Parts: sequence; C-alpha cells; structure tokens
Amino acid sequence: YSSARLKYNLSPVTAIGATYGRLNEVTVAEKGNNFQDSVNFWEAGFNTKLADNLTLMAAYSKSDLDGVTDSVGSEVVNDGWFSELRYKQHNPSDVGSFAIFTNYRNVGAFSTIDATVDYTENVRGWTLGFDYVPMENTTIEVFYTTGTQVNATSTEGRQDVDIFRAQMEFYF
Repeated sequence: YSSARLKYNLSPVTAIGATYGRLNEVTVAEKGNNFQDSVNFWEAGFNTKLADNLTLMAAYSKSDLDGVTDSVGSEVVNDGWFSELRYKQHNPSDVGSFAIFTNYRNVGAFSTIDATVDYTENVRGWTLGFDYVPMENTTIEVFYTTGTQVNATSTEGRQDVDIFRAQMEFYF
C-alpha cells in the first residue's frame, strides 16, 4: 500500500485536500471469476466554516476497480460522496465541549479504503449524531445511520441499513 495526501488552506476558514492511494495485488474471488490486480483510489474534498459554530465538509472518492459484480449481478459501485454539517466542535481536552452533526453519504463499496469504519461503506443514507467530552481525554460519540445499501450483499437485493452506535474513546 502506498499513498499521498495534500492539503491547502484557501482562507482562514476553508481548506481543500486530495488523496491518492494504491493497493497492490488485490484479489477478488467472485463466482469463479477470480482476478488479481492493483487498485488506485482518489479522493478530493473541502471543509469550510460557515459561521462561528457551523462547519460544512464534503468529499468525493473513486477507484479504478471495475468489472466486479454484487450478489444480484450489478456492477459494484466504485465512486462515492459524503457531506456533513457540524454544529460546534468537541475537543477531548475541553470537558463539556460537544458537537452535533448530520451527514449524507452515497459511498460505493469500492470507492475508498477505510477498514476502521466499514459499516458506513456501501451505504446511501443519513446520519444524525453527537460527540461529548465528559472528562478530560475522553469522548462519547452516539449516532444513528439509516439508508439502503448501494450494492446488494444478499441474493435478495439491496437491504435497508439501520445502525445505532454508541462508543467511548480514551486519549492517552
């Protein structure tokens, strides 16, 4: 795996960025149609502060992996986009700080590399959540995501997606 990331501040409140990544020797096993190839990923995005406590971000991602089909024979989507509106910002060292966010995503399963939050890949839908800092170096995040799969993972077709998650993070 190799990657490069660039970020540029257009102004004190707006930044843009781009990322390139490459996975070598990706193997796809699919109904007797096995192949091995390298895959390139690209992402571009921005974030901007709309007001004192309001931030907007958006990103688009794409890979060159194609020719792979899902459980019902449709080609697996290799691009996606994500947008988020966030009120306030939490800071793990600032007890009592919080953030409220909503986002919309339409992220194809082959559009990005992100193994840590793969429950949000292959999803088209909305998320509503918040972050809160109850004590120094500790964050609680709670969110709900609802939508549908971009590509089917079952022979019955695309399924609904309903995710409720609560997590506590500790910073050392």
